[in-house]
Amino acid sequence: MSFERKQRKLNERSGFNASERYDYLEKLIHEYNVSNSKEAKRQVLANLASFAYNPINFKAINNLNITTVLLDSINEKDIKLREFAISGLCNLSAETGSPSHLAIAKQVRSRDPCN
Repeated sequence: MSFERKQRKLNERSGFNASERYDYLEKLIHEYNVSNSKEAKRQVLANLASFAYNPINFKAINNLNITTVLLDSINEKDIKLREFAISGLCNLSAETGSPSHLAIAKQVRSRDPCN
């Protein structure tokens, strides 16, 4: 199967095209940054962690600096936010095409989220 055909099938299954995916992730990031609700932040971070599982989202995740949001969130006092952030970072570890996966591991270790 050709690369273009695989990409097209992946896009069909994901329900978003590239620009819709980028826009949706951008809205999630905005909502996370402006929300004062702990529950809303949890829900948004859980969604971001879920999107981080699918390689089709890696480009948008990198462009929107979602990795930074996840890294910053492992320092939150709310244990659920920390868990979602770590889950998202683990999901991003599949992105072996980017050198950032090594930087993520170093950042997680240096921030010591278990204390």
